[in-house]
Amino acid sequence: GMNSVGEQGRGESSWLAWFLLAAIAAFVPCAERRGDTARARRWRAYATRMRKALESAWDGEWYRRGYYDDGTPLGSHESAQCRIDTIAQSWSVLAGLSSPPNRPHAAQAMASVDRLLVDHTHGATWSIFAWAGLGDGDRAGAMFDLLNPIYHSDSAQAVARYKVEPYVACADVYSVEPHIGRGGWTWYSGSAAWLYRAGLEAMLGFRLCGDQLRIDPCIPEHWPGFQLTYQQRGQLDVITRYEITVENPSHVSQGVILVELDGKTLATKDAIALAGDGQTHSLRLVLGCSEPCPS
Repeated sequence: GMNSVGEQGRGESSWLAWFLLAAIAAFVPCAERRGDTARARRWRAYATRMRKALESAWDGEWYRRGYYDDGTPLGSHESAQCRIDTIAQSWSVLAGLSSPPNRPHAAQAMASVDRLLVDHTHGATWSIFAWAGLGDGDRAGAMFDLLNPIYHSDSAQAVARYKVEPYVACADVYSVEPHIGRGGWTWYSGSAAWLYRAGLEAMLGFRLCGDQLRIDPCIPEHWPGFQLTYQQRGQLDVITRYEITVENPSHVSQGVILVELDGKTLATKDAIALAGDGQTHSLRLVLGCSEPCPS
């Protein structure tokens, strides 16, 4: 979206590099399943080099957004404008940098987002995924609430400030006078779809892959749990219904310690095979700590 950053063909974008790493991680298993091991090996080697190169974009407390054609950094603490943006920091997590040894930088980058960018008019859906990826359900939930349009219109004063429909997602909430808190570009399908995925996938942990289902939530610690219903449409439009209950008696953000299907404990806490039998099934999960939870 920044049309003059690399107009001479030499500019660089760190966030697009994170995005490329995420794409490689998604496509390598596909290549390997097809027997294209040479391509997968080449992609993995490229990703390794790119991860190392991206660390040069570390600015001390967050990742720079990129570089202009002449090498001037964009999104640096020395920048007069756009010192930090959410997308570069969030995608450092989404691209898998939250795992060791990169986790300290990814966590610090998101802490900088929280400190410098987040107020009651600013947020980005990517941040929900990033906080969940770091295991911080409280911040993921708080960010979701900031973006939830209904909370921008829960009083007469809020309605007068927001000025757009409270029942649809918008692309922007402005943060500069005289329009602080005003919504813009409503009915934006991109924002709506990603906000829905942020709630369903990042927080509630609902992930469907073919005929397998995985529930791995990351929720605010004060939530007692939640319920959801999934209807699997099979062959000949046969509908199999799953009533899913997640309990959080220990008040943790994440960590599935028990999975029961129709009252029977499953040996695995990972992917659950879907039956597709046209029946209604009960799926119960309990969150907790594998070791004694901290008091």
